[in-house]
Amino acid sequence: MRAMTTRTRKKAEKCPRGNNCIFKHIQETPKPPPEVPTPSLKSETSSTPAALVLSSTSAGSSINKFSTTAISPPSSQTPTPASTATPAPAKASVHTSKVPTPSTSRPPVLAVRPAMKPPLLPKPAVSVQSIVPIASVRPPEKQATPQPPMRRPRPPSNEVCRRWLQNSCVYGHACRFVHGDVEYDEEQVVQPSNDEFLLSVTLHDHMRVQCSAGLDVQRIQTAFESSTLLVSNISPRVRPNQLRENLNSYGKVEDIWMPAMFSAGTVVKVTYSDAAEAQKAQNALNGTKMYDLTITAKVANSGNTTTATNVFLKDTFIRISWEAPAKEVYAGYANKEDAERAIQIARDSPLNGHYLKGEIYEGMPAVDVVNVRFRGVPIDVDKTDLVRFVNPVDIMWTRPIYTEFDDPVRFIKNRLKEFEYESIDILPPPYRDGGMVRAWASFPNATKAKDAARRLENRKPRFTGFTPIRATHVQSITYNIVSEQWAKIGSGIDKLQALHRSKVVSINISRRESGARSVRLSGDDQKELAHLKNQFEQILKGETVCCDGKIVYDSYFTRREGAEFLRDLSAKNPSVYWENDIRRACIRLYGYVIDRQRFAGAIIARVKEFRSQTMHDIQLPGRLLGAALGNKTLRDMQLRHGLDNAHLDVQRRVLRVRGDFGLYQKFKTMVDQIEQGIPKTSYDGPTCPICFDKPTSPIRLQCGHLWCRGCITHYFQSAREQKAFPLKCLGKEGRCGTKIPIRVAKEVLSGSELEATVTAAFLAYVNARPKEFHFCPTPDCPQVYRTTQQKATLQCPSCLTSICTRCHTEAHDEFQCSDQVQDELFKKWVKEHDVKHCPSCDIPIERVEGCNHMTCTQCQTHICWQCMKTFPGGEGIYGHMREVHGTFGLGQVFD
Repeated sequence: MRAMTTRTRKKAEKCPRGNNCIFKHIQETPKPPPEVPTPSLKSETSSTPAALVLSSTSAGSSINKFSTTAISPPSSQTPTPASTATPAPAKASVHTSKVPTPSTSRPPVLAVRPAMKPPLLPKPAVSVQSIVPIASVRPPEKQATPQPPMRRPRPPSNEVCRRWLQNSCVYGHACRFVHGDVEYDEEQVVQPSNDEFLLSVTLHDHMRVQCSAGLDVQRIQTAFESSTLLVSNISPRVRPNQLRENLNSYGKVEDIWMPAMFSAGTVVKVTYSDAAEAQKAQNALNGTKMYDLTITAKVANSGNTTTATNVFLKDTFIRISWEAPAKEVYAGYANKEDAERAIQIARDSPLNGHYLKGEIYEGMPAVDVVNVRFRGVPIDVDKTDLVRFVNPVDIMWTRPIYTEFDDPVRFIKNRLKEFEYESIDILPPPYRDGGMVRAWASFPNATKAKDAARRLENRKPRFTGFTPIRATHVQSITYNIVSEQWAKIGSGIDKLQALHRSKVVSINISRRESGARSVRLSGDDQKELAHLKNQFEQILKGETVCCDGKIVYDSYFTRREGAEFLRDLSAKNPSVYWENDIRRACIRLYGYVIDRQRFAGAIIARVKEFRSQTMHDIQLPGRLLGAALGNKTLRDMQLRHGLDNAHLDVQRRVLRVRGDFGLYQKFKTMVDQIEQGIPKTSYDGPTCPICFDKPTSPIRLQCGHLWCRGCITHYFQSAREQKAFPLKCLGKEGRCGTKIPIRVAKEVLSGSELEATVTAAFLAYVNARPKEFHFCPTPDCPQVYRTTQQKATLQCPSCLTSICTRCHTEAHDEFQCSDQVQDELFKKWVKEHDVKHCPSCDIPIERVEGCNHMTCTQCQTHICWQCMKTFPGGEGIYGHMREVHGTFGLGQVFD
C-alpha cells in the first residue's frame, strides 16, 4: 500500500508496526547545536585530543548530567592502554564516536540522544577545570510547600450509596455515591430528573389544573377559558412546516391537526398548553396576511364543548310549535270508569302518529251519559278506527282546522329568512299534547334567535286555521352517547323523559344508525334547564354513594361477601347499574334517581352497621410503629380482615381494630410478636424525617432522604386537611426543602386520594389569589372564573348561571351592579368603624382592641395596623412598630 503521509523519527520510534506500517517512516536528524570551542583535554599517557560528549536527561532544563571521555584515535595510531585512560563516571551516559584527527578540517562533533533536545551550552569556552564528574553534582533541594486542606467534592451522582445504608461501605468521602454522614464542600444541586412532568388533572368536569413537583399548582384553565385555537383561510402556498413553526413560536403546542396541503375552507385546530398562549397566538395571527390571503385565528369557545361526555351547549335555538292538521272528536260512554279508561289509553298510545288529548266534557254536543272530547285526532281517522281504539258508545267530530301540512312550514321558513336562520329541524310524528308539531331552528347568534322568536310568537295565519304559532328562545344541551353506554343508562333516561314530558323543559332522543343516541335537553327557563341537566348527568356519569357529603365505602366490598351483597341488591333493583371501583374506593350507581336512592340506602345501612362495632386501640410506641408498618404478616392480616377493620393510625401511633374482643386479641398477639423481634441495639443509620426511626418500606426522594411509605402517605393526608402546599422534604431537620416528586405521589396514593389532594392544592391556590379568581355565585357550584378588567357576562357550564364579572353575582344586563348601589352605605359604615381592607386579599378587617400586629384570617397575612405594611411570616413586625411608630398599639414604647 502506498504511504499517504509520513511520520517523523520521533513518532516512528514509537510505532510498533515497523516496516508493516501503512505510513512512511523518515529518520529525522535533529539540527546540530551551535558550534562550541572544544576544550583542550589531554590524556595522561597520550597527546590525542579528547572530544567532549554531553548527555542530557532533561530536555527543558540546563545541563544536569555531563561527562568526559577519551576518543579512540584512528587505527593507525597506537591505542592508549586502558589502565592509563581517564575513567568515565559510573552513572554517566557515555557515547563514543570516531572523529577525525586534528589534521582534518572537520570540527569535533557532539553526539546527542535523538529523543532528547540538545543541551543548552554556555557561550564561553568550557575549561577542563570546570568539568566535574556527574556523581559530584547535586540538584538544589526544593523547599517543602504547605499541603492544602483535604477537599471533599460531592460525588457526580446524587444517588445514595447502598453499601452505606447497610453500614458496609469503607470508602467514606471518596465513594462515588452519596453518604448521608459526610459533609461535602459543595451543596447538593438537585437536577431535574427525566421522569418529572406536569401532572394534569381535570376537576369538576371542566377545569384543568397542572401541578409540578410537590403538587405545586403551576396553571389553571377555568371552564370559561379555552386553549384551542382555530386557524382558517390559509393560502395553499403556505407549507405545513412553515405554519407549524410559526404556531410553536407563541407557546407549547400539545396537539395540532392540519392536512398535508391547505385548500379553501381548511381549518387548523391547535391545542396549546395554556389558554394564555392560545390568546397570544390569536392576537398575533388574526388578520395576518400570508401570501395572497388574510389568516383568521379564533380561540374556540370553551362553553360549547367539554371533553368528558361529548356535550354541546348552545343558546342560538328557538323552539316552534303549532297544531298539526287534525279534528276534534266527541265520544260518549255509559259511565265515568269507561271514559277515564279511554282517556288513559289515548294518553299512553298513539293513533296514526298522534297522541290524543282527552278530557271529560260537559256541554253540547252530548253524545251519551259521560262525554269525552279528544283533540288532535288525525284527519284520516274514521269512525271504525276510533271505535277500535277507545271503544266509545257513539262519536261525533268537527271539521278539520286545516288540511295541508306544508303550508305552515313554508310560512315559518319565509319569516325566518330575514334573521339568517342556519337550519330548521321538524320533529317527526308521533305528535304529543293533542297533535302539536315541534320544530327547532338555529341561528348564527343568540341575538338573532331572540329577534326571530319575538317575530313568530303568537302569529295566527289563515292556513293554520287561525290557531297560534308559538316560538320561544331556548337553550339546548346535546349529548352524544355511544350504544354501549346507552345499554347501561337508557332505562333511567326514559323515565326522566317521561317525568318532564309536559313541563317547560324537555328531552328529545334521536337514534342513529350505529346504535348511538343523541339526547337534547332544552328549555326556556334557565334554572329549570340547569336542574334537568344535573339530573341527567347523574344518570349519565353515575352517582357516587355518599352520606353527609362524604364517600361511603368499606373494605367489606373488596371481599367476596361484599360482592355477593351488591349482586343481591342488583337483583332486587334491575334498573340500576352499579360499579364497584376498588381503586378509588367508591361505588357508583347509574339509573333513575328514585331507584338509585333505594340502592344507595341499602349500602349506607350496611356500612353504618360495620361502623357501629367496637373500636380497640393497640399502642405502637417508639420503634414499634416502624416495625409494624414494614411487617408483611401484619399486612396480610389487615387485608384478610379488611383495612377498615384494622388500620394503622400513624399520627396517633396506634393500630385501630374494629370488631369483637377475639379479633382484638389476634392483632394484639401479632403486635407483641413484632415487638419481641425488634433488635435491642440502637439504630444509627439514616432515619425517616417523620418517625425518626429506620425507614420501613422505604421510599427514596430525589434529595437522597429516605421516608417510610406509611409516613409519607400520612404527610399527603395532612396536607389535604391543612391545605399546605407545595409539599417539601422534611429532611435535615426540615431544612431540605426539595419538592416531593409527582411519581412518589402517584406511587403511594390511590386515584381518588390523588384527585382529592390536587383539589386541596387547587383550593389553596385559588384562596391565596382572591383578586384573580372568584367562585361561581351559585351555592355549591365548584367552578371558578378569572376577574376581568371590564364588565362581561359569562355562563357557567355546570349550573348554566350567567355571571356578571364586575360584581360577581348573577348577570343583570339592564340594571346597575348591586355593589355600586351598596358602595355608599358600606363606605359610610367603614368610616364610622375602625375597618380597613387587607392589603393581600382585600377582605374588610375590623380592629376592636389589642396590639397593632394583625393577622388576616382569610389569607394569613401579617399586617401592621397603623400603616398596613405586610410582613411575611410576621418577621420584623415588632421591630418595625417600635422603630417607625414607637408603639405596639398598647401605649407608647418610647417617650
